[in-house]
Amino acid sequence: MGATHSTLVLITSTGSSSIQIVGQWNDGPALNCLLNGVETTADQIAAWLRCSVRSIKGPISLPIASLGMGLSGAEDEGTNKRLVAYMKAQHGDLAHNFLLTSDSIAAAATSFDKGRKAYANFTAFSLLLLLVYFLSFGSHSNYKNFLFFGGIVLIAGTGSACRLLKENGEVFGVGGWGHLIGDGGGGFWITMRAIKRIFDVEDGLLWSSDTDNEKTSAFVDSVKKTLLEHFAVDSKLGLLDILYSPKFNKSRIAAFCKELAEVATGGDAFAVELFSDAGKALAQHLVAISRHCDDKMLRELPVLLVGSVFKSWQFMRLGFERCIKDSNGAVTDLNRRINRVMLFQLECSASVGAAILSVKQTNDGKMDLCDLKGIQSKKLFDELQLYE
Repeated sequence: MGATHSTLVLITSTGSSSIQIVGQWNDGPALNCLLNGVETTADQIAAWLRCSVRSIKGPISLPIASLGMGLSGAEDEGTNKRLVAYMKAQHGDLAHNFLLTSDSIAAAATSFDKGRKAYANFTAFSLLLLLVYFLSFGSHSNYKNFLFFGGIVLIAGTGSACRLLKENGEVFGVGGWGHLIGDGGGGFWITMRAIKRIFDVEDGLLWSSDTDNEKTSAFVDSVKKTLLEHFAVDSKLGLLDILYSPKFNKSRIAAFCKELAEVATGGDAFAVELFSDAGKALAQHLVAISRHCDDKMLRELPVLLVGSVFKSWQFMRLGFERCIKDSNGAVTDLNRRINRVMLFQLECSASVGAAILSVKQTNDGKMDLCDLKGIQSKKLFDELQLYE
């Protein structure tokens, strides 16, 4: 459940060690408990779940056994506890169990790690459930290093974040602090970078990387035209109302990336550059978190890509790869050499992971996550050989 849209999945057990998806709803409301508030977010989830259960003709009815929630902004344990407490008090008829805690991450990490102790000291449930889900479902022999040596989740949706789960259960994070502090390489960041560049070029302000061609208004014309159409304004001054008034909507701003990708597909140099810069910004997250990686992991670093920005990977790849190669040539105490990167994507909604984790908590971990019949969890997306 992210800052732009969310997904709801209902699952049921079809036996002692397998599950069945009985309903899935995509493009739900933006569910960020920091931006929307605890009560509003909880009420939205409750209304959505009630409506969804009524709409299906199947074996699920209220109260369900367990409700697992992975929310954008669910980084603070205190906020998470308040949301769960509110759900129990105001919507206790929905489920017997509610899951949105850092403790559940540690429990899940223990379960897939075959009894190994896990110490999940970072409470980014909305991101980590993706990684736990990915690790737990893995079966391809080439990807077994994910199970034994841990892995990384790299997020680029409205915002961005990077999370590392190590073999011993330790969790490290880079980014994920919201649009005012970071979110480099995320959709909001890309759009704002485009807007700032347009204003700077037309004001005559130069960027350090500018060539003579990039100093002209013609360089930004195609992106500017598409940008104004997206926000339904006549001039760049109309953007000020979008950015500084109560009309401000982070998700709407980030959504411009979809149209920007179409401009890049047409060969526009400015649009391509923006995505390449995003690739670099996201690679910087990997470089920063590499200091926490083990030697085995760095030889073939498994990275799960999550978020719609990666749909424009063809334009991001050059900046991404170049950043890591440059880092490999200047290893310090703050980064380590990355030999190879294996990039994966989920083939099944991460909401399934949230649901399963909540069931496992209720059943004391008795559900076998390695026997999920009919559910394909991941696919190899790309691989980068960076250092021999």
